[in-house]
Amino acid sequence: MTIPVKYRSQSSNSYTLDQFRDAYQLSESEAERLFSKYGPSAPELDALMMAKRLHGKLDLHTDPVTG
Repeated sequence: MTIPVKYRSQSSNSYTLDQFRDAYQLSESEAERLFSKYGPSAPELDALMMAKRLHGKLDLHTDPVTG
């Protein structure tokens, strides 16, 4: 599920793609996929990665509403 831009955090805290990839030791392709889908917001990406850690591998390809 992608959060519409108007509802996304307006925080000035953001990652560059390289910072995000390095912070979470992601492959280039996975970092690019998540970064393009969720944007550069550090709080949103941090929350996403925490959820992935807490719940194991999160299927980000499936919309939880429509399946």
